[in-house]
Amino acid sequence: MHIAQGLFKAINVNKCIKMGRGTFIFWVADWFALMNDKLNGDINKIELVGEYFINVWKAAGMDMSNVKFLRSSSEICLNAERYWLQVLDVARCFNINRVQKCCQIMGRNLSAAQILYPLMQCADIFFLRADVCQLGVDQRSLL
Repeated sequence: MHIAQGLFKAINVNKCIKMGRGTFIFWVADWFALMNDKLNGDINKIELVGEYFINVWKAAGMDMSNVKFLRSSSEICLNAERYWLQVLDVARCFNINRVQKCCQIMGRNLSAAQILYPLMQCADIFFLRADVCQLGVDQRSLL
């Protein structure tokens, strides 16, 4: 994430909170970063960067009154059966070619973990019971 994204996210969350628009859940996607080999797969560094992102949003003036930060690793472990059944349900709906379209940004030589990545992202929307979900343009193909 770059500074403009952090500021834009803080501004939009604050506007929605002022209008009384529910709770905002930020998925601190530590396992997703691990699957995508961010920071050379060092989970300690990945967790530190997750905390950094939270502090960036706070420093940008995000109103934290209706904001929750959930670490994907913790939530998945706490709700493993429900989460993985959701991932399997999503996986059954798509063929491998469709899933690979969502992985184009990751390159050609995908690891098995990178194939799981878009399936888990799609399942996250249902798992978190999200009404609105902000994704990057690379993630539009699966939805």
